[in-house]
Amino acid sequence: MRRTVFVGHELQALDDPIDYFLRIQPMDSNHFIQIWQTIQPEFEATACEHTEIVARQKMMSETPQGSLLAGYALAQKLIQYGMDLEEMTATRRRHYFQFFVILYYKHQGFNQAETVKKVMEWASRERACGRSKSSIEEIEQDVQADVKCIFAENKHFGTMICDEILVSHVDIAYVQSIADDTTRKVVWCIIILGRMFHVQGRFFFSFRKIEEITGCKKSTVYTRVRQLIENRFIELQKQGSYYKQQANIYYMRLLEQWQPDKTLPIEATTLQEIFENTYTLIDTMPLADAEGMAL
Repeated sequence: MRRTVFVGHELQALDDPIDYFLRIQPMDSNHFIQIWQTIQPEFEATACEHTEIVARQKMMSETPQGSLLAGYALAQKLIQYGMDLEEMTATRRRHYFQFFVILYYKHQGFNQAETVKKVMEWASRERACGRSKSSIEEIEQDVQADVKCIFAENKHFGTMICDEILVSHVDIAYVQSIADDTTRKVVWCIIILGRMFHVQGRFFFSFRKIEEITGCKKSTVYTRVRQLIENRFIELQKQGSYYKQQANIYYMRLLEQWQPDKTLPIEATTLQEIFENTYTLIDTMPLADAEGMAL
């Protein structure tokens, strides 16, 4: 028989242990109720939190990995929990997230009419919860148009022709102040991408994309970008991953500090053409246009 070892307790000997055992009385049920009333709020709050965590983990574990469309997990979260207020911005609201929901239902095998019904239910719920300010009529019209576009076999996409691009006079001044032609190309390419795609000064690009647009070698682009980071022209905020197909995320103070005030007329259908046209323009501009401009 294994004996129980009491550690850290000083047990007092009983003169009559049998009598002590026979005189033990059950605890009053009211005492249990008082204990429960004390711990109930904390217990229920913890239980809800754990239930939500378990539900999220269960959802992710049941997601068919390896055969997912882009945004599958996001769409599931949107449908189950609604839009996250912390992730919503001026340009990322109900209309933006709605596309992921539509793609999800299409991927699940719903036809066009069924998808319209499902997405209308989701969008109406978001409106009822105060996460969307659109009217029912606007939502219905929006959903019908988006679903029709996504389910259309022929998208009828025309060629995008960019006829102008907005930059700041400081952008031009900074590039014109750089003596080395290769560095000027890399900097101007980064500025163009930043002006076109940044959100609050943050945007992403890859060395391969800069190489493709500017015609510079990848090793040269890498060296120049490292110099720009050291000079604090740009700031690397998140390291990307080649295997996960994620580009680095950068922050450029210039994009937030100086708003676009110059329009460069061009005619281009690719990023490379946009770069070449605009670079030729600023390269031929008189330096007097940039006098007095400083970062």
